[in-house]
Amino acid sequence: MDLATSRYAARDLILQSGRVPVGMTVGNPRWPLGYVLAGNLRALAPTRSMFGLPKEIFEQTYRARLDDLGVEAIRTLLQRCCDEAGNDRLCLLCFENLDEPGKSCHRRMFAHWWQGRTSESVPELQPDGRQTRLFE
Repeated sequence: MDLATSRYAARDLILQSGRVPVGMTVGNPRWPLGYVLAGNLRALAPTRSMFGLPKEIFEQTYRARLDDLGVEAIRTLLQRCCDEAGNDRLCLLCFENLDEPGKSCHRRMFAHWWQGRTSESVPELQPDGRQTRLFE
């Protein structure tokens, strides 16, 4: 299984990546995505009661939620998505635009937590730098 993260609005990056888009949010986007979500793993989303907490408390609470679920249960959820999609490359999605200064989100908190527990890297999808340089 090969994981990455991004945001719902990054349609082009998601499509170019060839990864299966899977939400990890309380709700789904209310706009046309331009791709089909393979599912939404709400178990990996923060709870509504966590919204509005100070960043440090939010992160502690969210990490505790992941610890309670455990690596094996989360791996089972993720593997089920892979199996149903016939693709072992997933892109876990939430709403936050991390290009905005000072923004953080639970998808990156999950990525750091996962790497710390499994030693498996979970990068954020990035535009292909070679294409970007062509237009500079």
